[in-house]
Amino acid sequence: MYGDKIDSKDKLAMELCEALDICAENSYPVIDLTDQKVSIVFDSAYVDPDVNEGLHGHEVVDVDPVDSHEGFRIMENFAMSRSDEQARRLARALSMKHPFKRFRMALADIGITDEWYTYKAEEYLWLAKERLEWSSVDFVDGRIVCGDRKKIRTYLCECVDD
Repeated sequence: MYGDKIDSKDKLAMELCEALDICAENSYPVIDLTDQKVSIVFDSAYVDPDVNEGLHGHEVVDVDPVDSHEGFRIMENFAMSRSDEQARRLARALSMKHPFKRFRMALADIGITDEWYTYKAEEYLWLAKERLEWSSVDFVDGRIVCGDRKKIRTYLCECVDD
């Protein structure tokens, strides 16, 4: 389950994978070195500033969320991996206005939604592992560590003191 304490390198990658999938436009994942888990930071312009209070003062490593270009590329690659007719229908959906919505509709019409989610999960896991490597984050001797001190920062939230 996303947000739990991490106890292996595989679990670290899976937790980050889930966080990448959950993150929306106004949030991003962090590796919380203090609590040894993956967390999500929400933009305080869109949510209550206190939502990030649990991270205040923690050492974190920021992780880039999956942007719309990456998400679109994953959909294109899935479409190209399908049979000619399915590939054509998915490619057409991606070329229309609101391609993400049209793609989901085409998946449902074709009846391959479950196959898409399996493919997407594999791609997100690969992206999570890539981001961990890029961030110099690893699981060593029972702990999440970052090998590049410059990538670690102390998180200071915009908490409202009562």
